[in-house]
Amino acid sequence: MEDRYGHILDTGTLSLLDNVKDLRTLLEKPHVTDSKIQGRAGPTWADALLLSRRLKEHILKRKANFRKIDLVSWASDMDKILRIDKRTPEQLADVIDWCQQDDFWSDNILSPSKLRKQLDKLELRMKRDKLWQRTRRLRRPSSAGKSAKDKYLESLNAKDS
Repeated sequence: MEDRYGHILDTGTLSLLDNVKDLRTLLEKPHVTDSKIQGRAGPTWADALLLSRRLKEHILKRKANFRKIDLVSWASDMDKILRIDKRTPEQLADVIDWCQQDDFWSDNILSPSKLRKQLDKLELRMKRDKLWQRTRRLRRPSSAGKSAKDKYLESLNAKDS
């Protein structure tokens, strides 16, 4: 076989040219990472693990011999809720706590994938639950404390003194 300049090419040279073509093709494509690996390295992964453990603890309180849980798989689903569904860890923690104390939803939400599927419905039901709203206010520290602006102004005043 000859190249376009009339040089005779042997099989070693042909395989080398094929490898160069493959390498060029790889380099021209944008680098794409596996979404699961990217998620584990992402900023929401630690929160996803904590929220997965929170759900697991709620379930194990009610049923000690619950099936073995793959925490990495659960955290992957929680990570999707945080990243794709744009929920904060605090919102998600509230939904987990509420659904696991509710008589109906505690039996139906036994995994993060089910939680994600029913998330909008759970949030709407949670808002309507007046007793939960009252007890939540008691559990959370009040926001009546000093704001960040007040703390900053105090630190400036302390430096001036």
